[in-house]
Amino acid sequence: MRKKLQRKLVREIADEQPQIEPRCPYFGKCGGCFMQDVDYEHQRIVKQKFLQKLFDDAEIEISVPLPEPSPDIFYYRNRMDFPIGENQEIGLKPMGRWMDVLNLEICFLQSEASHEIMDIVRGWIKKWKLPGWNVVRHTGYARYLVIREGKNTGERMVIIVTSPDPSSKRRGDQLMSIDTEREEDQQEQAPLLSKEGLGEVWDDLVEKLKPLATTIYHAINPRLTDISIGDEMKLLHGEPLLKEEVNGLTYFISPFSFFQTNTKAAALLQEYVVSLVIASAPIVIPAKAGIQDSKGMDPSLRRDDNGGRDDKVLDLYCGSGFFTLPLAKEGVDVVGVELDPASIKMAEKNAKENNITSATFHATDAKLHTKELQAGQYDTIIVDPPRAGLHPKVIRKLIEIAPQEIIYVSCGPARLTHELSQFLEHFNLTSIKTFDMFPHTPHVETVITLKKKAPA
Repeated sequence: MRKKLQRKLVREIADEQPQIEPRCPYFGKCGGCFMQDVDYEHQRIVKQKFLQKLFDDAEIEISVPLPEPSPDIFYYRNRMDFPIGENQEIGLKPMGRWMDVLNLEICFLQSEASHEIMDIVRGWIKKWKLPGWNVVRHTGYARYLVIREGKNTGERMVIIVTSPDPSSKRRGDQLMSIDTEREEDQQEQAPLLSKEGLGEVWDDLVEKLKPLATTIYHAINPRLTDISIGDEMKLLHGEPLLKEEVNGLTYFISPFSFFQTNTKAAALLQEYVVSLVIASAPIVIPAKAGIQDSKGMDPSLRRDDNGGRDDKVLDLYCGSGFFTLPLAKEGVDVVGVELDPASIKMAEKNAKENNITSATFHATDAKLHTKELQAGQYDTIIVDPPRAGLHPKVIRKLIEIAPQEIIYVSCGPARLTHELSQFLEHFNLTSIKTFDMFPHTPHVETVITLKKKAPA
């Protein structure tokens, strides 16, 4: 299902619910929120009905539960990517208008500190007359303000994404120097951005942001594509990585690496996925089994040097080890696979930080890694792919090797229901649980458990 059709369907269901006054003054204009005019309990009902329709249309018989509520429904996001417009606006894209930027003075998605940071950066851009980015002509300098927060650590990373210099024009898919017909206007707009003046410009911003940011980066993006990343990174202040804590584990986050956006809801998701694996995993009983400790507990049931879980788990699309590390901490023999080498580097660093030695990581494409898998190699396979879902070759290989259990974590429900029709010829769908990771939006996270069918 295409994104527009999904949003239309969700909106039709939302319009059947009681309406309330939205908290945000930009609601209806801004593309950031979608259902602020529906009270939160009814938002969960909307998502339940939407998912149920997808499963019914796919002729998959299952009763979809209400999504687990997000602990916070405002100021819940740990990352926001605010585009910067050619007229020095900072905010989000207006509803249905990708080429424009709606200037926001307030946004209830991340934190009150993000309002202050937006104001500081907006004032800095105007003070130094920095040209904002035009996504149609591919001209300008300031492109994105990215803010990442450690909700449980209080750390904050601010990233300013720019083109290589304020006089940029396209050559192929790269930016070089500005179009001659606009050169005079651009130079007049940014007279202080000479090569000698850049240091003073950035020093000014750093001093203003220091009270609010533990890390500040300048990211340079020479590409024409409207994306909030940089090919070249300049650390202007603080430590190079952001630190976050989830369920007793420490995670380091690099500027553009993936991390679950709703930290508190992600903690619930993590606990649930880990519990699914642990519940189905046999325990190795050491020689001292049967002896009770002072609390009346069988010490063989504790994960220590004498016992562990006798199952092997593969975590596909593992990112920086969000599921891999807590499973390894529980004594599970787990392997994490992720395409992005930077994420694997973070996963290995996170394992070391948490004194975890039983997790193994591989930086490779999921379809290439699964190509070499053998039947019986893993008892449980976790898949947590991007919204586009699993590659067809991965689906075919998982069906071929038929692990005892597949745990599918999906942020793309339409794609999930499409793929399940293939899996259900060989697996039984034994459980479903949903999580509202993004209040006020059409998005919902779904966790499906598939158990291998017994031989006929």
